[in-house]
Amino acid sequence: MIAVVIPTCNHHYTPPDYGSIPVIVIRDDRGRGFAKSCNIGIAKAQEQGFSWVVVCNDDIEFPLSDLSELIHQVREETGAISPLIVDDQGVEYSGLAVSKWGRVRMIQSQESIAPDSAFGTCMLIPSWARFDDQYIHGFEDIALCALLRNRGRKIAVCRSARCRHDGGGTIMHHTRTWFARSIYGHLRYFSSPALSGIIVGLGLLQARDSIENIKGVWEGYTLWKNQRSSSTT
Repeated sequence: MIAVVIPTCNHHYTPPDYGSIPVIVIRDDRGRGFAKSCNIGIAKAQEQGFSWVVVCNDDIEFPLSDLSELIHQVREETGAISPLIVDDQGVEYSGLAVSKWGRVRMIQSQESIAPDSAFGTCMLIPSWARFDDQYIHGFEDIALCALLRNRGRKIAVCRSARCRHDGGGTIMHHTRTWFARSIYGHLRYFSSPALSGIIVGLGLLQARDSIENIKGVWEGYTLWKNQRSSSTT
């Protein structure tokens, strides 16, 4: 039994009609963030007896036919599985590759690389799984997939299903806020002072054309550093 969980900050959002597959919409009126909102919806689905949930953004196009394809791929050992994610340029991605030295990149569909992480944009997971709700926006999907892998579950992509995601519907990409939250999530995931310089350096390189975005990188680093300091005292 599978339910769909969709967090949204859009008060006018109309959920998709998936027929007999229920959709649990979590209205985020308090700015609690994607991870916390997802956890609320996942817990509701589990309480209602659903063994699996599909969590997804509210700014995607994911027809019932593709949802059915995704559901068809579920196996007992599944940890997380995403459809191919299609961006606004028509490029298809088949998951995320995460290196030990701090680089994270989207895998294009023509690459023969097994994903380290599915996409939180649209991913199917067991209903007992929960995101780390200390992530503000970004890397909560990577952290969850790492946890699931450590529990012997498989991370996969369903190449027969496609989900269109233009991006920026929740937080506009390449803005000060986006950089701050992305850098914070990146640093929180690796949680390594040794790698922090590399991560911040990559962020500054990406943000170099905008003073505001550079400030966002520094804000993300400062938040991570302060939280790390408070957790060790």
